[in-house]
Amino acid sequence: MSGADPVAVHLGALIQELSGHTIPLDDAAATAGPLWNFGMTSSDVIRLLNGVEERFGVTWSLDDSAEAFSSFDALVAHVAEHGMTVPEAVPVVAAGRDER
Repeated sequence: MSGADPVAVHLGALIQELSGHTIPLDDAAATAGPLWNFGMTSSDVIRLLNGVEERFGVTWSLDDSAEAFSSFDALVAHVAEHGMTVPEAVPVVAAGRDER
């Protein structure tokens, strides 16, 4: 997982923490598909958007396009463009390992 986009790594960890669903960061077809493909519910997506606000400083508004969270890749791009830097205090959990 070294060399992976830090925003993607942290968002993947956030999704796993909030919903229990794992994002296969090394599968381009999967990350380009809808978040629903990972078994996420609408409630999971709402928790995710709230978590993105808290951890990355991204502010969502009704003017934001739903395209911004249509897929994992789209969410990563939106956060990278509109968010703050990757939070230092957030541990990354990958394959059961804490990579602080």
